[in-house]
Amino acid sequence: MRRNPKLQQQFLAATFTPFRFNAIVCQEFILLLVILGLSIYFESFDFYITIIIAYVYHVIGHIFQSIFLRQYIPGVLDYFR
Repeated sequence: MRRNPKLQQQFLAATFTPFRFNAIVCQEFILLLVILGLSIYFESFDFYITIIIAYVYHVIGHIFQSIFLRQYIPGVLDYFR
C-alpha cells in the first residue's frame, strides 16, 4: 500500500471509524471487568495479573508501532493523557 497512499487512506478511513474504535475499546474494558469480577469471586488474581501484563505489552507495541510507522496510532496519545 505504500505505492498508493490514496488507497491506503481510503482503506483505513473505511475500516476504523470512531464508532468502531470506541466499540473495540468498550469490549476490551468489559472483558477486563468480567475477568476482574471472576478473580475477586474466586479469590485468585493470577489470571487477572496475566491479562494486565499482556495489556501493557500491547500498549508498548502500539508505541513502537507509532515510532516505526512515524504516524499517529489510535490510543498512543490517549494513553499518555
